[in-house]
Amino acid sequence: MNETLEPDEKGEGVYTFANAAEFFPEEEREIARFHIDVYHRISKFISTNLYSFIASFINKLAEEKGNGVVRHCKLFHLYSFSSLSEKEWRKLPMDTPEGDFDRFAREKLIPLLEQKERKSEDL
Repeated sequence: MNETLEPDEKGEGVYTFANAAEFFPEEEREIARFHIDVYHRISKFISTNLYSFIASFINKLAEEKGNGVVRHCKLFHLYSFSSLSEKEWRKLPMDTPEGDFDRFAREKLIPLLEQKERKSEDL
């Protein structure tokens, strides 16, 4: 069973992305697992500038595509550390129509994480 956070104003359970993944359609679960792994790797480097790097990407994307498009996907809420109700998670698509968050993770975040992980191993 999923661990819920405090209920929202409607009394519904509130879930992080990782805890809500079992509610996602089957076709979204593999990509959800990939991004949960990226999220966990990010959390190991909490004292670095990764969070501002992600926030800058989200802000730039919102300027380009509009806040409504960017905020209307599961991966936005993962990378902005949001928690939502089961109903809210179920109604959102995984990513923007162009796959912006997935591309950002694969092309920008993963290489940066690999670099940080190598430096960490050298210590």
